[in-house]
Amino acid sequence: MNIRTSNNSEFSYLRSTNEIVGGIVDESSFVWEFEPLEQFSVLPNLGMFIIGITEQCNLRCTYCCYSGSYEGNRTHSSKSMSTEDIDQTLCFIRENAKGDKLHIAFYGGEPLVNYEVFQYAIAKAEEIWQEAVSFSVTTNGTLLDEERIEWLIGHHVELHLSVDGTKAFHDKHRVDAAGNGSYAKVYQALKYIGENHNDYMPHVQLQKTLPSFEDIPAIAESWHNDELLKDIQPSKISALAPNFGKGVGLLDFEQQKAFYGKLLSLYQSHQDWLVLKAFLFQQISYWKDRPIVEAEGKVPMSTCLPLTNKLFIDTQGKIAVCEKFSDDYRIGDVTTGINWDKANCLTRTYYNIRKERCASCPAVRMCDLCLSSVSFTQEQWGILCHNERVHQQATFWLFCEMATLGLLDEDRFPVIHSEHFTLDRINDKDVHQMTEIFKDKETKRYLPELTEAIREEDDVRFFLNNVRMSESTGEVILWGIREESVLIGFIGIIGIPDYPSLFYAMHPNYRGKGIMTECVAEAVEWFHTIHPTLPLHTEVYKGNIPSIHLLQKNNFTQFNEDEQKIFMKVVSPTYHSAKSVCFL
Repeated sequence: MNIRTSNNSEFSYLRSTNEIVGGIVDESSFVWEFEPLEQFSVLPNLGMFIIGITEQCNLRCTYCCYSGSYEGNRTHSSKSMSTEDIDQTLCFIRENAKGDKLHIAFYGGEPLVNYEVFQYAIAKAEEIWQEAVSFSVTTNGTLLDEERIEWLIGHHVELHLSVDGTKAFHDKHRVDAAGNGSYAKVYQALKYIGENHNDYMPHVQLQKTLPSFEDIPAIAESWHNDELLKDIQPSKISALAPNFGKGVGLLDFEQQKAFYGKLLSLYQSHQDWLVLKAFLFQQISYWKDRPIVEAEGKVPMSTCLPLTNKLFIDTQGKIAVCEKFSDDYRIGDVTTGINWDKANCLTRTYYNIRKERCASCPAVRMCDLCLSSVSFTQEQWGILCHNERVHQQATFWLFCEMATLGLLDEDRFPVIHSEHFTLDRINDKDVHQMTEIFKDKETKRYLPELTEAIREEDDVRFFLNNVRMSESTGEVILWGIREESVLIGFIGIIGIPDYPSLFYAMHPNYRGKGIMTECVAEAVEWFHTIHPTLPLHTEVYKGNIPSIHLLQKNNFTQFNEDEQKIFMKVVSPTYHSAKSVCFL
């Protein structure tokens, strides 16, 4: 998978290792080999159970997956659980939950329509598990009066509240049977919590379901201008589930890229618009947090079962892997338990589909086509696979674009101030000064591996883009050293956390003033604050006497050498002390 950013930097995603590298790399010949699927008869990670306590709902949202327009999904009904149903469900949970902590989530319909049974379920679960159980409820918020809010907070129930935007956007789709909007009631509930239980707001998760992401800019602006909402960042912004009954179109990469580019341009001017920020960072979340793991030999396929940590239990006591599954794919019930033949058959069907489709797919590691996709036809899979690849390529572009613009966790970049200098992020305005440092003969002599590819300013831009990419995964930190606003050098650490190594260089006009000695001291202190148990390494050429003295002043000691270099390291006082005790 390859992309080109707006500043003409090229990046490639390597699915074999999950790395992002500069330049164009052809990995089209790489083919996944999946481990054979094994039979299972236990779910070892179960710690969450979602209870569909009712199929009744007091709203009729136009896009609802239970509206009757989604093939295979149930419709709204009068079915609800009784207290006897809850007793059976909790008995099943007690027999199947694993680990010391249990989470029970309530789902509908609208769970609070069945409020008395909902209360009973929580009280009964508290009686059984006491402090070892936690709760959440997914609600439309319209039934949250003051008394119920107080009860929910008193029982530490986390609220997952549906709020699609401010009034104009929310009321467009989230309506009751008569077509009346629901925003006023939801807003009043939020306002009450904010005014009377502001410390509980972190336990109120606001979720948006949007028929079109084109509304994001307008929603973000109106949200930011609301006194109550402007300080609340949505926890999740979702698109509608694909509805083949109404048709699912094919995504176009250039259109997706243009859309993200428009949002990104807006974000550069409005980084305090929380809806916009939440959406962009949600889109790049996989790229930002991806594990770097090389695929060697056959790899396991992610199939939910048997590794899932949750199960869904509907109003009839029937069991699904999660709430996304249609009623046609149940794998047991709370009275007889899990039907392992059905569970294995479901998993094998999914495995066989993906084994054929995914072997050469560049998006396989981050694909969202989960086990619930078994209900789709081969033709529908073709459309969804195409759209998933386009979506992931577009979010890859977005991630690289944000990285090259320095917009990934900008507020978390560790700026260090001292009496004589500042360590902060290097930006595009520093390219000329960085080029001078790289082309200096002393820098080229003592940092040849770093400088050999630098010929002109475009090479420095390419270098900085790669650094920003690695900074986003926590592997690298690179500071510019500034005297007032002038860049006079740089200092960085690479190889975090496997083999963290220090490197640095100073502009020739600022050497010999003791500045780098102070900079190294600040960098070492920062590093050991973040990674107190890791030694920090460096290597220095034997002829570089000033640098050797500089490192010795900062407690670096030699641990190895070869014909040309001395290898040194420094450990934090805490780490050194702990290791001494250990060896004694």
